[in-house]
This record gives sequence, C-alpha cells and structure tokens, in this order.
Amino acid sequence: MRLLRGVLFASLLLPGAAAFADCTPLQSPKGFVAAGAAEIKAFDKVEMRSGELGTGGYIMAEGKVCRQTYRVADGQASPDEAQVDADYRRQLDAVGAEIAFAANGQITARLAGDAERWMVIYSQPGEVSVVVVERRAPSYVLTAPSGHDYRLIGHMPDYVAGPPEINANGRIDFHVEDPAGDSDVPVSGNAIHLTYRLADGKTSASDVEVASNYRRRLRELGAQLLSLRDDARTVARFDENGRAIWLSVYSQPGEISLYVVEEQPVQMPPPAPTQLQQRLAADGHVAVYINFDFDKATLKPDAAPVLAEIVALLLADPALKLTVEGHTDAVGAHEYNRRLSAQRAEAVVKALVGKGVAAARLQSAGLGATRPLAGNDTAEGRARNRRVELVRN
Repeated sequence: MRLLRGVLFASLLLPGAAAFADCTPLQSPKGFVAAGAAEIKAFDKVEMRSGELGTGGYIMAEGKVCRQTYRVADGQASPDEAQVDADYRRQLDAVGAEIAFAANGQITARLAGDAERWMVIYSQPGEVSVVVVERRAPSYVLTAPSGHDYRLIGHMPDYVAGPPEINANGRIDFHVEDPAGDSDVPVSGNAIHLTYRLADGKTSASDVEVASNYRRRLRELGAQLLSLRDDARTVARFDENGRAIWLSVYSQPGEISLYVVEEQPVQMPPPAPTQLQQRLAADGHVAVYINFDFDKATLKPDAAPVLAEIVALLLADPALKLTVEGHTDAVGAHEYNRRLSAQRAEAVVKALVGKGVAAARLQSAGLGATRPLAGNDTAEGRARNRRVELVRN
C-alpha cells in the first residue's frame, strides 16, 4: 500500500528529541521519536482498511494529507506492538475518534467534525508510521497560460518551465487505455515538449493534485480523456477548429512533463451528387462523412449539404430502405466508441426524418471501431474511419 503525506502540526517530544512535528491529532508513541519532518501534500488520496475484506472493507480518503514516521529513541528499549496499539487507542479515545479497523499492526480510525479526518497507524518492530487525511475537495490552482506554457494550458504554482522543445514534423506515441487492451497511438504533427521543475524551497504537488488540476482544464476544453488509470499520467485529445490536439501530462516528484501534438486538419470530401446511388447499386453500401461536434453526437451546421444529398436519394426512390451505421476510429475504449457511434447514427436518422423521410424506411446501428477502412496509426486513417455508412436493406 502506498502511503501519502500531509499537514504539519506541533508535537509532543521526548526529552532530547529533535523538534519534528506530528500529524494532528495524533502524537508520537511512547518510546519513539520522529524520524524527520512530517511530509505534506495539500491534496492527495490514501486507501485505508475500514472493515472486513468480504464487505468491501476499504475507503479512499482524499484531502490534505500528513505522513510521519517514528523510530525508537536512542537508548530506549523497543516497545512491542501491543504497547504501541494501546498507546494509540488511548490517543484516539481521548479525541473521540471511532476505530474502523484494527488488526495485524494496523489501526484505522475516523474523527468526525467540521474537518473530518481519517487516520491510519502502521506499527512494526522499531518503527511506526502514521497517515492523517483531512477530507476536503481539491483546490484548482492551475495558472492561466503564460511564459513558456503551451498556449491553451497553464501550469501548477511553484513549478517553472524551461524553454519548450518544438518539432514541426514530430511524432509522439500517446498511451490510450481500454479494458479490452491498452494501446500506444502514434500521432504526428507539430510536437511540443515542456518540462516543469519544482522551484527551490517549494513542496512538490502530489500526482493526484496535478492530475485533478490538468484534467479539469482539459474538460473545460471539451477533451476526450483517454488515460486516467494512473494519477501520474493523463492523456487527452480535443478539437480546435477542426484540428485534433493530443496532450499528455506526466508527473513525478519535483517534475511535470507536458507533451503536445497539433495534428494537421484532415478534410474528407463530400459525396458527389451521383455517388450515393451508384455505390449503393454496385456495393450495397456507401461511406459518407458527416461532421459532428468533437466527442459528441451533435451534428455540425456543415453536415446540412450531405444530409440533403441523402434526403434527395431517398425521396427519388420511395422503395429504398437504409440502415445508417455509425463508425469511429480506434482511439479510446471499445464500448465507449460503440455507444458514441450508435448515438451519431441515431442523430442522422432523426435529422433525415425531420426532413420528411418516413421513419419506417430507416434503421440505425453503432459499430464503433470494428470495421475500419484504414489503419488507425495516422491522422488520415483515423479520419477515414470516422464515418457514417448507408447500407441498403
């Protein structure tokens, strides 16, 4: 289990001990001294045992986090775990905390109040570790873009960027998560790499705090978040005036890396007036490229001419019935893409019905990325795969 850090408070010290602070409301156990300064994270998360394993016995406590480690004081005999357990039970009882779990050298407790706290104590021979989480929502502190920042994304306070590395014809592989199997998607275009390093004398932000700030900004940009499993890494794709922008944020102690690729826009041609009828007659299906808002099933205004061609085709042949199939590229989770493609196909059917086509002549289906027309390793290939197909019934 990964232990996280938090708030600094006054401590009760053994005679001759260094003036290192405890994590309130807990104090150093008898016979032990703090091994160093408590480590602080303004926002982080800690998983704690809170009950029996068979009943889902873990909680994830998020907020301001403090971690302190204690070791046996010089010249002191090492107290056994039972003594440490009894010491902390007395401390918890004195402040009115409720013990949620206790076994195998571990105690988890909750202290209610205006600032709810969750506390966990781990003891082993010669050493005790304490983690206290003061539950609260994250503070959003990402700055507005300035200096060396990427023009759409600011930076975390207390971090300083060096000059960006820019390659107008660069390539970066972006890690995309999918329950069916993750993949690395190669993206080419104007590639930008920024490295932010912690300023002297400042405290490093946690991976969770960095991720919560950048992810909020990306959502404001309408981004599709593609990698969220690891708090240290966020991968996203969003649209800027028809151009796909890919971005990855990676954090580690004292450093944040930002990778961006701005793809060249790919415009797919509209169907020629006779193409729909000819392809349907010859192949039984035809691909058309209808523009939607990024990562949504909302038709863009420039979809109107393509929809008009489909309406004209259907009105010219009253016996024609079609299935409107939605297709996506392979970026993102398979099930997510299937749902999005189904919603887009339904939106096309609704638009056609709204223009006078009988609903009984139309069906819709969402196939996601299961039937690509091209590889998904280039912008052009991904653009070809994002389509609607009209299939003769």
